[in-house]
Amino acid sequence: MKKLRKILLLAVVCWILAPIGSKASAKPTVKESAQLPELSKWILDETGMMLYAISEKEKCLLFINAASMKVEKKITFETAPTDLTMDGNELVIAHNSSREIRIVDVKSRTIEKTIKTGYDPYSIAKDGDKLFYSSRRDRLTIFEYDMLRGSEKAIANRSDTRSCLAVNTEKHMLYVGSTENSTTEIWYYNTITRDRSVETGRKKQENLDKPVRNVYCDGGTVYYDGYRMDASDIKKSV
Repeated sequence: MKKLRKILLLAVVCWILAPIGSKASAKPTVKESAQLPELSKWILDETGMMLYAISEKEKCLLFINAASMKVEKKITFETAPTDLTMDGNELVIAHNSSREIRIVDVKSRTIEKTIKTGYDPYSIAKDGDKLFYSSRRDRLTIFEYDMLRGSEKAIANRSDTRSCLAVNTEKHMLYVGSTENSTTEIWYYNTITRDRSVETGRKKQENLDKPVRNVYCDGGTVYYDGYRMDASDIKKSV
């Protein structure tokens, strides 16, 4: 029954948001708003019944009541957010053009920290104290930022521009999917052992006009480009 409620809620949310989209430097401002701009990406928080959404076009983060679909708070940035992920009570937001990553506390709805990166973060994932991001312009590289040491390094060179990322925090697996190639390709990287997959898991010819792909991880299942795969072995369909 809980799973059914989750599916129904997601369906209603997607139906409401469909018309508005398919899918910063210092001192950002916080505002109240009753209108939804064109959204780039959003996350549903079932516990708090909230939607956390970013708009690349409007350069903002929105806190949306999932029941009423009303905006309860809006944080406007000086640079556009390109991706967000959630870890516990924190939102992690990538800012490509300003080479920054922001940490936002969902309870206080305030920015806790701004991290300067050496490259331009486009897609982002978090596992423990490590942030992972792909670049919008620098081909073939995934970067790791250690939040404890404040250090950054390139960890992989098997990616295309604008790769999408997802992480399984229990298995410590980072999944990387191609978004713009004529073929689909997904691989994984163990954030603890540093092991990397040597096979692509799924690969096929695709129409170049197909919308940009995304990768998602839900427990033991990874979803990518119409495939549903085992999180422990992406060569296995589930």
